[in-house]
Amino acid sequence: MGRAYATVGPPALTLKLEMRYRRPVPLETRLVLTAEVIEVAERRRSVRGTICAEADLDRPLVEADGLLVVPRPDQSDSLFAGVSRAE
Repeated sequence: MGRAYATVGPPALTLKLEMRYRRPVPLETRLVLTAEVIEVAERRRSVRGTICAEADLDRPLVEADGLLVVPRPDQSDSLFAGVSRAE
């Protein structure tokens, strides 16, 4: 979810991350992770994501919601010095 946000905005810090395991996550199974930014309000960003088995994309194994915050410009330089944006 952080990578989904990083492609559209400045670096942010995670304030809250809530994960709900809906089903057991099988070992040695190809997984598909999806994420989207669902709201931008001032410095706060809400993101949502899922993890599904590649063979069953309609049944999430894990659902997650997160809240990110973009630090003030004076904080950002020291927190993210040398960090490049995700591509």
